[in-house]
Amino acid sequence: MSEPASGRVGAHSRFHTVRARLEAMAVEPGPRGWFLEFLVFGFKQGWACLFGGLMLALLLGTHFFWPEGAALHRYDAITIGAILIQLGMLASRLETPKEALVILIFHIVGTVMELFKTAAGSWQYPEASLLHIGAVPLFSGFMYAAVGSYIARVWRIFDFRYTGYPPAWTSYALAAAIYINFFAHHWLYDMRWFLFAATALLFWRCQVWFRPLHVHRRMPLLLGWGMVALFIWFAENIGTFARAWSYPNQDDVWEMVGIEKLGSWYLLMIISFVLVSLVQRPKAPDAGKDEAASDLYPESLWVVTIEDDMLTVTDDKGVKRAIALSALSGIVIATDDSGPWGADVWWLFYDPNGQLGPAYPQGATGERLVLDRITQWPGFDHSAMIAAMGSTKDATFTVWRK
Repeated sequence: MSEPASGRVGAHSRFHTVRARLEAMAVEPGPRGWFLEFLVFGFKQGWACLFGGLMLALLLGTHFFWPEGAALHRYDAITIGAILIQLGMLASRLETPKEALVILIFHIVGTVMELFKTAAGSWQYPEASLLHIGAVPLFSGFMYAAVGSYIARVWRIFDFRYTGYPPAWTSYALAAAIYINFFAHHWLYDMRWFLFAATALLFWRCQVWFRPLHVHRRMPLLLGWGMVALFIWFAENIGTFARAWSYPNQDDVWEMVGIEKLGSWYLLMIISFVLVSLVQRPKAPDAGKDEAASDLYPESLWVVTIEDDMLTVTDDKGVKRAIALSALSGIVIATDDSGPWGADVWWLFYDPNGQLGPAYPQGATGERLVLDRITQWPGFDHSAMIAAMGSTKDATFTVWRK
């Protein structure tokens, strides 16, 4: 049995139509609606950054206005100010107690790394303080906590949902490996490139759904992480400019932090994300609240049913195609390179003449019931199905042949 090119092209054109419809959605038709949504998106992002923004304001304010020779060291004033910010966030219920607990854990994780990195000479804190552990002033942990606070708040404010999220234990293992490498690379081989590769492999298909206003939008989670890491790098430049800490090349005169630090922040931010996921479990899109399923997960526009001896697929326009299970000659999984933006995995069912019959994208409504049925058939190739789910290129995988 072979897969006709024309049949596959037709199937792919259908999901490209679905993707085009998704990209065309807006709060209101035209530029006015898009601009409104952009403004709300920016406001929510700024609101989620409240902790970090206040910390940066504290660093810059004390850098420019803290008097020399004051009875209270500047670093200690920053520590006291950071504690007051954290207490204010809790008192005003801008953070929940569970979120604060995770942020505290990240505070401790960051402080331990600070102790190691300053001892290794990676960076230093040039000013004196009383509130410190070793060479590390206590406010340093709040800088890491600010990252955790942002992720916890933006997760809740934008009502994050996920599709293609890997098993939770894999994210825990990745975060642990990243944290260990921050220490171990001083003696052993730096594994960061392997960690980048592992991150891409685990989260390649994962998309985060976020709601700026009325409708959920989506982007690849890897891209979202990159954007967050970039803004953290900008914030680090502000922090070093304010002499909150400094790298060896900034002792005599300030200069921008090297762009290579962007990779370090990308990996460290993943640790923070995973810690927050312990409290705010990654959820799949839920159409039962404010949006239709098509707004959240366009592949769910397709409906597939299997009753008695009949497989029926209803596409996104309501057109039905059916085939008797006894008439199937083969089942093929087709993948392409449109992921993670589009539906890049398709199930294709062939009739006795080897012609393409019904087809539907992964994520179609009712898919699980069909899979529960066909994967039990004698001769079903589970290894081919696993290979297909890991494919990121144009390929076909025959999983069952009559």
